Amino acid sequence: MKSTATQAIIRATKFLLPLAFSASLVACANTPMRPVSVVVGKDDIQVSGSSVKTVDELIKLLAAKKIARVDLYNEAGSDYERIGKVIYSMSRNGVIVEKINGEAVK
Repeated sequence: MKSTATQAIIRATKFLLPLAFSASLVACANTPMRPVSVVVGKDDIQVSGSSVKTVDELIKLLAAKKIARVDLYNEAGSDYERIGKVIYSMSRNGVIVEKINGEAVK
């Protein structure tokens, strides 16, 4: 037969364990996901291991993967017009650009 103290600990554990688990789920739900890296190259745009050729394909990919925040990187050799199109299209579609080449966007 178990002692009264052991039984009290078991009862407390059975009560507190589900509460702690629920609290951790709530905390995780409110934690924002980290931004995804988007690399704009001369010929293609890379996102999470995928490569697309056009800005329209990029927007469709971001929507399909439910990506809402990105860090944008400009690969050497890409022109500013292409970067501008990417930034403009993402902002028009609700994607937040948090950093460009490692610098925070203000």
